[in-house]
Order: sequence, then C-alpha cells, then structure tokens
Amino acid sequence: MLWYHECCGTLVGYNAVVRFEKRVVETRENQYAVIGAARLVLDGIDQCTVGRLGSMYDNVLNHLDGRLAQVFSDSTSQHKIDYNTTNNGVCSAIIIDRYVHGDGVMNALLDGVNLDSSDEEV
Repeated sequence: MLWYHECCGTLVGYNAVVRFEKRVVETRENQYAVIGAARLVLDGIDQCTVGRLGSMYDNVLNHLDGRLAQVFSDSTSQHKIDYNTTNNGVCSAIIIDRYVHGDGVMNALLDGVNLDSSDEEV
C-alpha cells in the first residue's frame, strides 16, 4: 500500500525509511507541546514530515530522537488493516540504525512490538 503525501508529492509506503525527530509545536496561541515527528528519508536526505509518533512514546522521545526506522507491515489482521485505512496511513516501523548495547529503554520498546495471533514467534 502506498500513501500519497500531498505536501511534496512523494509516495510513502512499506519499506520507506523515516527519521524520528523531537519537535516543539504550537498547539494554541502561546501554548506549546513536544511531539515525536517522522520525517521521510530519501537517498539519505531528510525530506518533509510524513507522520508523528503516538502519545504513548512521549516519555521516550529523547531516546528516539534522530533514530532511523523502516515502515513495515506483516499484519494479516483485518482489524489492523481497517484501522490503517480509516486513519489514512497508520503504520508500524522498526528501528534500523544503530544498536546501543545495554540501552534498556530501547530494548523495552523493541520488546513492545506485538505479533498478530496468526504470526509465529521466531
């Protein structure tokens, strides 16, 4: 499945690479919030913002800031496919850049990747 990004005309789909970025955005006049943004990376160059991390990752944004991830979906779950379609491109991504031995926070995030009940654990 591909998603057309209206801002730049790029097609974003599975296997796309994104960089997570901690950002401060204005939510209301003179009120700000810190969010995790996902920027598309093409040919090693950061492009425009194509998404954001869910609020469940707010407490680990410092660990995710600057990390590269690859968009994937191996889900056969009809519920996840419908949720993705309804929300115009909700997807999963896995960190692909560097591995930091002993980083308990990152290991906990990786352990949080859920498998569908139809998937086999390796």
